[in-house]
Amino acid sequence: MSSTSRVFMRSLVAVIGALALLVPASALAYTGVGLAGLVREETSYDLPTGVSSLAVSADTATVEVSVSDELDSPRVRHVYQGRDVDVQPPTIGEAGGEATIDMPRSTESRRWWAPNAGMENTLHVELPADYARELDLDVTTRWGFTEVNGQFANVSAESEAGAIRIDVTAGDVSAKTRAGFVDASGAMDTLTLDTSTGYIETSTVDVARSLSAKTNAGGIDLGLGENAVPRDGLEAHAQTGSVDIGLPQESRVRDLAGYSVNATAGSGMVDVDVAQATGDDVVPVTVSAASGSVHIFYLDDFWDSGDSDDGDADSSDSDISDSDTDTTDSGDVDAVWDEAWDEVRQDAS
Repeated sequence: MSSTSRVFMRSLVAVIGALALLVPASALAYTGVGLAGLVREETSYDLPTGVSSLAVSADTATVEVSVSDELDSPRVRHVYQGRDVDVQPPTIGEAGGEATIDMPRSTESRRWWAPNAGMENTLHVELPADYARELDLDVTTRWGFTEVNGQFANVSAESEAGAIRIDVTAGDVSAKTRAGFVDASGAMDTLTLDTSTGYIETSTVDVARSLSAKTNAGGIDLGLGENAVPRDGLEAHAQTGSVDIGLPQESRVRDLAGYSVNATAGSGMVDVDVAQATGDDVVPVTVSAASGSVHIFYLDDFWDSGDSDDGDADSSDSDISDSDTDTTDSGDVDAVWDEAWDEVRQDAS
């Protein structure tokens, strides 16, 4: 995917985040509630111990899950800034070995013309490393940002509208949003990424068994690491949008004979810049774009050419050169996205 496409998709998500803040702010003006009428509260709650799973459900909130060796017990901190009448503390529960955190929609926010007039509504879920390592984590939001970092047994994150960032070590990992951005990194056995309208990206993610990415309208940009590749197969499908897959060189991955690529595009270019292989220890790669282009390449070439100062690439390398330009810009694009992400959350506070 070109750097222009990346900037567009990430800017779109940043706009969504900004709108999430503007709507409550406009509700303040509409309802005549001034800044002086706002309160800021931070409360902390202990989470049940001795459980095998944790389910977090938030209607309209940012959810951040982190893991630390320095914590003695699991807890959740709720940070809220808004009208006093809208303060809605989370409900903590436990049943059948599952701990739950529920943040329902406040009564005042149910009116479309006057949603929750809060400037911040964040759940900080903070877990000890030993506690999280054997935990199945499930985070569900209707609207908001989700960020998960740490080592878990399995991880699932889903949002109706918003952005999801996952950097984990786990078994089975899945992330799904109907409208927004999904960014995954880390190491896992299986990885499933899905958006109805949005952009999917991984950066040198290590997947041992299978990787699946799908979007109806948006783009897919996957980069695989060298520590593990999906032996059972990689699939990436886009109805409307381009698909870019960066694979490690066979010589850099243990016991990897190569890749067997099946790439199609209904209307767009198909560019496969990796060697085809058959037999044992071959990873099947199936990629399609109904309306858009497909590009499959070696990440090594991608990075090496991107670092080159030689601007005289010949025509046979034109496609790789385009990708290299993206790589040269990708750091700046990532910085722009990180800055936009941070600004949205900081503005909320």
